Amino acid sequence: MIPIKIVNVRDLIRAKVGAAEMVLAYYWGQLNEDGLIDSLFYDAKIRAFKDFRDFCLDRNKHFFVVFINDEVLPIGHFHLTNFAGLTAYVHFSILRRGHGHVSSVEIAKATLVEFFKMRRYSSPLPLAQTLIGVTPTRNKLACRFIKQVGFKPVATIPGACYMHDLDEYTPGLVTVLTADELAS
Repeated sequence: MIPIKIVNVRDLIRAKVGAAEMVLAYYWGQLNEDGLIDSLFYDAKIRAFKDFRDFCLDRNKHFFVVFINDEVLPIGHFHLTNFAGLTAYVHFSILRRGHGHVSSVEIAKATLVEFFKMRRYSSPLPLAQTLIGVTPTRNKLACRFIKQVGFKPVATIPGACYMHDLDEYTPGLVTVLTADELAS
């Protein structure tokens, strides 16, 4: 398994003044350079670093950066929203810069294995046991990727995703992954 380290951006803020800002600025720059902003934030609510920073630090979200092989710069991220019990919506990206001989699917799977080990602050309960994704069906690459990672398609919802570039609502593929499914 790939050595993965997952860091909550809020923990970076508590640990070192400026570290979180530096990591977020780097990650925002890489998302831009890789052309991932439109696919990740397809509803166009995030278009500037300040908006991205505010989004990452929002108390209703958990924004994590992912590091591999003791690198000092993140290779990916995921963020959780809309918690209901031990279930949350997940959104993620993996940067295009070189990962050596490691595929994005391997990085995502290793990240999810580590994520499902995480516990809530001061609690034995996991942060989440089930993750739900909603991906615009027009993003064929992302739909194929999430299935390769292990998410199971459960439905397609018409009009689930607002696409800023089209100014219209398009279908969203709903996928689910549980800790038990990933472990098997």
